[in-house]
Parts: sequence; structure tokens; C-alpha cells
Amino acid sequence: KRKNTVFYASHGFIVVFFSPRMLNSFFKDKKTREVDVEKLSTYLNGCFPLKHYLDNGIDFFGELPLTASKVYIKGKAYDVKDKVSELDSNSIYASSYKSLVEQFDKMALSYFKKRIKELATEMGIKDEYSVKLSDAIAYRGTNYVRKRIINLNRYLYCYNTDVSDMVIYHELCHHFNVYHNADFYSLLARYCPNHDYYSKIISAGRFLDK
Repeated sequence: KRKNTVFYASHGFIVVFFSPRMLNSFFKDKKTREVDVEKLSTYLNGCFPLKHYLDNGIDFFGELPLTASKVYIKGKAYDVKDKVSELDSNSIYASSYKSLVEQFDKMALSYFKKRIKELATEMGIKDEYSVKLSDAIAYRGTNYVRKRIINLNRYLYCYNTDVSDMVIYHELCHHFNVYHNADFYSLLARYCPNHDYYSKIISAGRFLDK
């Protein structure tokens, strides 16, 4: 979820639900209900993790990072095979799409638990954080500081580790500063100087970029 917006993705289709108030903000003229495509495009391009191509401000298509035939894992593309005999170094086995998602989530959660612990230690954070995965497309991560829980978008596991590390650093920086102010970004830059570059990679859905 993003404020006043709900995203739902399934089988390659993306449906976006706007509240009436939010929807009205994208009209050039409320009487004719003509959509301000540039404004809507800017909004959608800031959402995670799809590449958006707009047609009349309504239809948009992009590559999903986890499908029945292809999956991205840590910056590498793998073909999905349902026969063990067809496996090679560029493929992954899954008997069904459901089993692929379960396998993907298990690997992602295991990796992020370990990685968050490593980066927290680097930053001098002694508290232990619980880690959860989310399929909310509109955000990358959330740090519930008081509860010591970090939610990460599962699709971060599709990107190169340097890219996903940026989001983890970002969330861990909230351990020291809950606001997105100058001090926060100064701290983030200390641990991840290229955070702006990595953020653009995520927004563009460039899973193979480093």
C-alpha cells in the first residue's frame, strides 16, 4: 500500500486502486476528467518495482521479477524448469508457480535475516531486528523501530546485493533517526555513498544492473 493507493499484482497484470480524492488529483480538468499523464507517470515511476509504460494514462505494462517461467535472484536471471533433467547453471527447479514463490521467499528471508544482522553490526547496532517479507509493491522497506521489526519487499532479493544493501542501510539508519531529513541522508551516505544511483536502479526495475 501507498497512501491513498492500493496496488495488486497477479499473473502479469497490475491493478491500481485510487481513493476518489487521490484520483481527482490526477485530473487536468475535473469536469472533463482528462488525466494529467505526466503527473500520473511521475507518481507511478516512483513506485516499486515495475517499469511503467503509460498508454493514455491507464494501461501500463512491465516485466515482473517473479513469473512461472523466469525469476531474478540477486541480480541474475534464471529460467524456471519443472523437470530436473533440464536444469543447468542458468535455471532453477520448481514443480509449480506456488512452489517457486515458496522457495523464493524462503531463500530471500534467510538471506535478509543474515544480511541485516551483518550490516547492523557494521553500524554499531546491538539490538536484534526481526525480519519480515512483504509483497506490497509500493514500498521497498519499513523499519518499525520501537518493535525492532524490519519489513522488506520480497522483490529486493531480485536485485544485485549492493542494490538491496542500500535499502537495508536505509532502514537501519532509521534506528538512529526516524525522519528523512538532512542528518538522515548524511548518515545513509556514510554507509552507502551511491544510494541515489541504487535507488534509480530499483525504480526502473533494472534487476541485472550493479
